[in-house]
Formats: sequence, structure tokens, C-alpha cells
Amino acid sequence: MSERKIGRRRFLKETGAFVGASVLGGPGLALAGAKPGGKVDSMKLMTTTATFDPVRPEAARLICQEFKKLGWDVEPLPIDYKQNVQKVVMEHEYDMWLVRFTGASIRIDPNVFIYKVHHSSQYKKGGYNWTGYSNAEVDRLSEAQQVEMHVDKRRDLVHKAQKIIHEEQPENVLVNAKMTNAYRSDRLKGLVPMMGEGIGSFWSDINMEVIKGDGYVRSGVTAALKNLNSIDVKDAKEFKELRMIYDRLFRISAEGKAIPWAADSYKILDPTTIDITIREGNAFS
Repeated sequence: MSERKIGRRRFLKETGAFVGASVLGGPGLALAGAKPGGKVDSMKLMTTTATFDPVRPEAARLICQEFKKLGWDVEPLPIDYKQNVQKVVMEHEYDMWLVRFTGASIRIDPNVFIYKVHHSSQYKKGGYNWTGYSNAEVDRLSEAQQVEMHVDKRRDLVHKAQKIIHEEQPENVLVNAKMTNAYRSDRLKGLVPMMGEGIGSFWSDINMEVIKGDGYVRSGVTAALKNLNSIDVKDAKEFKELRMIYDRLFRISAEGKAIPWAADSYKILDPTTIDITIREGNAFS
């Protein structure tokens, strides 16, 4: 009897074998009937280098060790973070990807993970649906929750979409990491902890004061800012940097609620129309 060999792309599509802090599988998910015992090609689990984040390449190494125990030949592939983004977000050319969704105020609203990550239209160059996930009901629910202005009705739509996504598992979450923030209380005061971001928040940026030092607060990041185009942002670090350059009609408060910012007031007219009054002295440019 000849052995049946399954290509790596087909294997990922047929089995939904996605590892995810998250590990994502290559584009496409169609649960179909691969025969038990069928062999698959060796694969690569892509992630960042230890220079960018020492945790992820070590996690990838341990995950690949466990795969080998199952007879699945998977090798870790730590490469520069920008190459990660290029291969996954822009080219959709990868086997599996170990990625961390950093806490960010823009990710508090469920629309990010329901629509941007799982709507079929977002499987595109620069989009967030990196796995190529496609489900007509999730598309319908994710679109409906975007225009539903009644909180309880929107919550019901969100929960229904989340239930389907949970059951189908287009990606798997391995770890919910808790981060510890620290600062020098003898040098700084007025830092504002924020839901999803800790003390590294916009509200800390505009409220903290220097107690000791040269009067400046300097923030460091582990990767260079890739662009200054606010509509071409790809990751959380860019969002955090560019929010200090571009103003917004609304901002997310430290408690995780949308509050007027450049907007002075607003009135909901219908599901797709909001009447907004800009703060006096502000103008679009």
C-alpha cells in the first residue's frame, strides 16, 4: 500500500491545525477529510528574533519540540520583525506564525477581532485576516454590529459572532500574558494606568510630570517606526506613536470608554449617521 503524502498548504486547510500567543496557520480553513496517518511536508513556525522579543523564539522552539513528538516536522523560523509583517500581513506567504497581540486601546472594542481579524473582506494585502478565514454568518454579524447603536443589541451580535469564531478556531490563543509595568516614582509622577495598556498610555503621555531630571521623558521602542501615514498603520506600536501626532474626534479613556476629544459633542441620527460638533478652535487640515 502506498503512503499518502499531503502538501503543507492542504494539510493546514484540511485540518485547521493552527497553533496561536497566537500561532496562526497559513491562509484558508476548510475542514475536509484528510485520512488519518497521512504524512505532511515539513513546515516552518515563523516568529521574531530574540533581539526583538526573547520570549517568542524560545516559545517557538518549545512548540516545535512538541510537534516532533507527534511525528510532525516543524522547525522554528525566527526572522526580523519587519520581515514577519511583510511575509504575513502583506504577502500571506507563510506556514505558521507565532505572534503576540500587544495590548492597545484600539483593540478594546470587539470590532477589531470580529470584523478586522475575521471578516472575509479583510483577507487582503495589509489586512488583518491573515489566515484567510471566511464564514458568511460571521461576515453578516460583524457588519451588523458595526451599525447597531443600541448597546444590548450590539452585545448580542458580538457574542454570536464570537461563539462561531471560538467553535471554528481559525487561530488558537496559547497564552494570555500578564505584563508588569514599572517606573521611577522618584523621577516621575502623574502616570495614568489604562485598560489594555498599563502605564504606557496616551493619558500618561499628556499627564505625567518630571520630578527629577532634565525635564524630558523619553520613551523607547524595540523597532523603528515604519511610516507616518495614519491610514497605513500595521501594528500596535505604530498606533501608539502616531496618536501623539494625529488628533482624533474621540479617544478611548483610561477606563476603556469612547469619549469626545476633538469633538465637542455628538448626536446619533441613525445607524450610519452621527452629527458631530468640533471643539471651538479646531479645524480639519
